[in-house]
Amino acid sequence: MGVLIWIIIIGGIGWMIVNGIQKGKAKAALRDSFMAQYKGWDVYVSSYENSVIAVDQTARRIALGTMESPIQVAWEQIASVEIERNGQSLSQTNRGSQVMGAAVGGLLLGPAGLLLGGLTGSKRNVQLVNELSLKVVIDDHTMPVHRVSFFKITGNGLKPDNALIKPLADRLEHFHALISNAIRAEERARQVVSEAPALPNNTPAQIEQLWGLRQSGALTDDEFTAAKARLLAAPNALPG
Repeated sequence: MGVLIWIIIIGGIGWMIVNGIQKGKAKAALRDSFMAQYKGWDVYVSSYENSVIAVDQTARRIALGTMESPIQVAWEQIASVEIERNGQSLSQTNRGSQVMGAAVGGLLLGPAGLLLGGLTGSKRNVQLVNELSLKVVIDDHTMPVHRVSFFKITGNGLKPDNALIKPLADRLEHFHALISNAIRAEERARQVVSEAPALPNNTPAQIEQLWGLRQSGALTDDEFTAAKARLLAAPNALPG
């Protein structure tokens, strides 16, 4: 009887090991396929789940969701981007109403009110970090909210200055900055187009005006590209 129990235990352990190896290979193959599909994009795949984010600054698009079924949207469909720590917002950029926080490094290691709590006697009470994530809201009725975990740990968490957190916080800050810049560029483009002198059915002339603003330094490259794309996408736009 004892031998049979040991055979069952050893067999179960062996099955778990083989199953774990197979799952690891399947996940690695899925990751390789995703990276190949989005080659040339700025890509991050979460180590804690299958959530992903990819940014193509040339095509002005982002991909969100999972490695199995990512969703691609244009920059003008981004409603907001937000840094969350332990489920609480640290910094947010909204379309139309921008509220910018400090850099992630400052948020993690900065003064009271963020990660550092009040004073307890002569010691400062430091709030430990269990999770850092990026929350992106897009114009989509089916799945408008997407979260990508950059750091996640159970238990008591780690101090903000822990060496494990810093590189992941840097990556989080990088993607937050990319999407914040995309939102600002789209907002500026919308403003430029709405304020441009009316030139009905003359898209080339409007683009020429935008180029003049770019040459004078009134618009950045990103703002010019966004405004031009918005003009060309208009229903009454003429070929350039």
